Amino acid sequence: GLRIKWCKARVRAHRWREESKLLSVEMARVKCTLDYEANLWLSRASSTPMGGTLVNAGEGVAAYAKWQASIQKSIRELFEKKW
Repeated sequence: GLRIKWCKARVRAHRWREESKLLSVEMARVKCTLDYEANLWLSRASSTPMGGTLVNAGEGVAAYAKWQASIQKSIRELFEKKW
């Protein structure tokens, strides 16, 4: 009767605490991943060769990489605001 209900409620509360801890760890991992991706795109932008006959292509690749980095940063900012 009452003891069983109390035990079930206690288990649910314990499970909820565990789930909230896991969620905060997952949130931290997502933030780290988005930072990593943004930095990866920025490194790609800075390592793009700009000389030679394909100057415009190199500039385009660098611009695209910077754009991708800004997207990753924007996603991270939105993620932080929502959480």
